[in-house]
Amino acid sequence: MVRKAIDQLQNKLELDALRESAELYSEIYSEDENLNELTQSAISGWPE
Repeated sequence: MVRKAIDQLQNKLELDALRESAELYSEIYSEDENLNELTQSAISGWPE
């Protein structure tokens, strides 16, 4: 029972960290025009 609670807490903490990272990346991406252009140039020509 304790092991399960620890595993659930660890999973929650990892998910929280992943969400925070995604939010920070999203903020940086939306503010950096060069990054937008770089991303668009990298994906041009890829099949949809």
